[in-house]
Amino acid sequence: MSSTDTKSGWFQSLTPTPNPRPQHILKLKITVEKSEVNRVEARSMWSIGNVGCAPTVWLGYQRIVPVNVSEQVEKVGDDYVATIIMDRFLPDSCHWSNGGPAIYFFHDGYRL
Repeated sequence: MSSTDTKSGWFQSLTPTPNPRPQHILKLKITVEKSEVNRVEARSMWSIGNVGCAPTVWLGYQRIVPVNVSEQVEKVGDDYVATIIMDRFLPDSCHWSNGGPAIYFFHDGYRL
């Protein structure tokens, strides 16, 4: 699964296989009271559990690059609801796992 780009000398990151039928979905209700927040974003960071899948770079070091995925966030009344797909990728020999969501708050395009 690991590969090398011989022209530039850099190693390509791993790409997990998307799950065509995810079934484990987590809904997060995000409440922002008395603030100027007018947008919320959620991202999940996926990493490998099997370090043997990571590309090997110079001197035997392995380059592990997480995969960041933007999650769906909807405004429902005064709250936001983030939908996190917990089985987004198919299980394979790399054992991809979700490290958890990161929640970002914005006001008029500025991250708070």
